[in-house]
Amino acid sequence: MNAGPATSEPLRLLSLRVSRDGGRTWGPERQVWSSEPLAHAIWPPCQCPRCRATGGTGGTGRAGG
Repeated sequence: MNAGPATSEPLRLLSLRVSRDGGRTWGPERQVWSSEPLAHAIWPPCQCPRCRATGGTGGTGRAGG
């Protein structure tokens, strides 16, 4: 795949899978593409209750709120 500026294909920015049991099992792969709007300057957006109530824009901008 050509990743130069002439291409209009979205680029995969991030792929990850999370294990919550020490690596015995893994959740589904989550991919973030360049065509998806990133609404936050700090990524991933905070998911604490205060930030979720404001759409992820409240809090200190750090992980955990």
